[in-house]
Amino acid sequence: MKSGKHRVSLLILLCLMVVGLAGCHNKAYSQSIEKGLNAVAENKYQKALTYFDNALAQKPKDEKA
Repeated sequence: MKSGKHRVSLLILLCLMVVGLAGCHNKAYSQSIEKGLNAVAENKYQKALTYFDNALAQKPKDEKA
């Protein structure tokens, strides 16, 4: 019985880690888009390109990036 509870605990921990990592991934994408748009507004196009390339690395085929 003890090993069953241990497995359930490990499964829950694994699920929480996956959800946490997915949230970080999305945050990096959003920050890259925001920084890219700010760079465009400042006419810093090379810098903007770097940010948008980073966003595309996070979400390939994304139309916004």
